[in-house]
Amino acid sequence: MDKKKETEKRRLTLSAAELAEAGIAFLCGICPLSPGVNPFGLAYLFSKAKLTLPLAAGLVLSLPFSPQPLIYALLYLLGFAQLWLSAGRKLPAAARAALCVAFAAVLALTASPFSGADGFVAALFAFVAVPGFAYLFPGALSAKQSGRLLCGRLAFAYVAVRAMTVFSFSFFQPQLMLAFFVTLAAGLKSPYSSAGLCGFVCALAADIHYMPALIVLGLLFGLFSKKNVLLALFPTFAFAVVSNAYLLDFRDLAPLLVNACCALAAFLPVHKRIPALFPEQTAEGESVAPDKRPFSLSAFSACFSSLSQVFYTVNAETKQTNATETCRRVQQAALSVCSACRGCTCDKRDLCNNLMKHCLSEGFITEEDLPDHIRFGCKCKPRLIETVNAALAKGRDESARAVAMLAEEYSAFSRLLNEAYRKEESELSPDREAGRRVRELLFSKGVVCDKVRVTGARRRTVEVNGVLVDKLDCTSRQLAEELSALLGVRLSQPQFLLNDGYATMRFETVCRFSVESAKASCAKDGETLCGDTASFFEHDDYFYALIADGMGSGRDAALTSRLAAIYLEKLLCVGADKGDALRMLNKVLMAKKDEVFTTVDLIEIDKLTGEATLVKAGAAPSYLLRGGDCTKLESRTLPAGIMPAVKAEQIRLKLRRGDCLVMLSDGITQNRNYTPAVPRAASAKELVTALMRRASAQTECADDMSVAALRIF
Repeated sequence: MDKKKETEKRRLTLSAAELAEAGIAFLCGICPLSPGVNPFGLAYLFSKAKLTLPLAAGLVLSLPFSPQPLIYALLYLLGFAQLWLSAGRKLPAAARAALCVAFAAVLALTASPFSGADGFVAALFAFVAVPGFAYLFPGALSAKQSGRLLCGRLAFAYVAVRAMTVFSFSFFQPQLMLAFFVTLAAGLKSPYSSAGLCGFVCALAADIHYMPALIVLGLLFGLFSKKNVLLALFPTFAFAVVSNAYLLDFRDLAPLLVNACCALAAFLPVHKRIPALFPEQTAEGESVAPDKRPFSLSAFSACFSSLSQVFYTVNAETKQTNATETCRRVQQAALSVCSACRGCTCDKRDLCNNLMKHCLSEGFITEEDLPDHIRFGCKCKPRLIETVNAALAKGRDESARAVAMLAEEYSAFSRLLNEAYRKEESELSPDREAGRRVRELLFSKGVVCDKVRVTGARRRTVEVNGVLVDKLDCTSRQLAEELSALLGVRLSQPQFLLNDGYATMRFETVCRFSVESAKASCAKDGETLCGDTASFFEHDDYFYALIADGMGSGRDAALTSRLAAIYLEKLLCVGADKGDALRMLNKVLMAKKDEVFTTVDLIEIDKLTGEATLVKAGAAPSYLLRGGDCTKLESRTLPAGIMPAVKAEQIRLKLRRGDCLVMLSDGITQNRNYTPAVPRAASAKELVTALMRRASAQTECADDMSVAALRIF
């Protein structure tokens, strides 16, 4: 009886798996990449190693939804044939790839690539999508390769959401419901960055206009759901919906709210049963080490506050061209023509109302669209048609530029988050080669243990499990020094964790260097506010020194330089790359209506390694004081906020104990041959005082002056 039950259960399991296989094949078959092109069925077919009945059934059932059923049926039959003929023999990967590309080329020809730009783009996308997704799909089950698993599951999420567009009508948009459901499911037990990326992909599949809501929902719910799911769900959901309506258009709030609430209602009853869609993976058999430095939610919140300046700035330009805006453009264009026509007695309001119907539906007007009394009685009708169509075309161009700007800002934001996430991930990844060398060193010292684990690239952590404390042949200090020399970092003395007699010895990386800092600023003569901003801040054992010099002097210059300093500090303190942070600052300054720019002089010092990076955008030279030598560090670049693409040179140094770095604004280095006079054995504060006294004595204060000094010890 037990065997019969097990057999029946196995059959049921197989039946469920076969049903899922058929469903996935059906969704891939009906999913459109663009109107008239459904490449994902072929991609799914070529991702399989053998032909199965559910696979064939799902693709055949999708044929009625295909744009050209006969051609797709022929392609599927040829695909079935190649899978059947290759059964039992391993076809070389190159041969399978060549077949896949050949099928993709045939499918691309069905998109009429020579009929115009739209047809060519559709054909190109189809040609790329078939082999691309055929490679991505198998990665959804790749447990050993976390990157490929993420890409594979994102590919399936895109196809599932995109396939639902076939069934949408009016307010009912199942693709939007599924996009919200999948994004919530991703944020439940997956890393916040993966959830945000999932929201981005789902928005591409459903509707790009809802991208702000889905990305914000994925990021915030992924961050806060680990503490309390229900407490995090409703505030993040409401914030995502409202922010989307604010950034784009409240006209889309009704369909967004209806479909998003349906997704929320479906998510609540099943959220406890949803597995991790994008689990954090390590090598097989190893668990992820607990993060001793958790991602700071307060820092992330500060980053959001800074980034909101970007979205507020572009908000006026990112609104869609709605009926009200179109009506305004048509009225202005029509009145500009009619006002120049003397003796015109036509009802201009009635004229605009008649034109609006065609403007909203077609996007342009022709002579046949004009009312009869205008069509046969107006001498200026050619100019009227030309002016109205030009106004409509200008509106479309502005809308397209606004969407491109929004996409560019989100691209910069995603790069920022990915860089922060990459830095965190690098500190958790194990280094097997270093672990082997540490184990050999411990064995040579007579240290008996069960397992050695070394994690991190920059910040090393060494864990020795099962160590016998009473049999150590050397002191803790000696062991820490030898391990430090082996790994090239400075390690702390070991901490011993005891659990029922089982001992774990742990070493952590500590700072090799410390930084003494001092700064001073002086406003230009006749001004009460200094237009320079000098600041120091630290994050993750990095020390930052920054001088921003705003355009001109006084209040406006001070506001610009303070905005730049605060903005860069917030971004750098969540792990953003220096270049990305400077590019985002440049976009903020360029988006301002008034012309504003600021120089940026930034120094980043890694206190773990002593490496320093200077980033200069239009800034005055800095100076490295080492022993009795003075080295000038300069860069000929433009300030941020002048050109659309900012170019900042990065200078890298290896610092030593006793080195001093001096940063100056151009109010002090007005003389091209300026060299700081440095008192011997001076502290950072004494050095700043001496330099400011010398600058004030030699020249009148014709510009804002700032000095920052750093001493390494």
